[in-house]
Amino acid sequence: MIAPTFFFWILLMGPQLMCYT
Repeated sequence: MIAPTFFFWILLMGPQLMCYT
């Protein structure tokens, strides 16, 4: 399953993406 990995990636990179934009 790629879904859990993708969700985990969102949790890690989400805040960084928000700060970047």
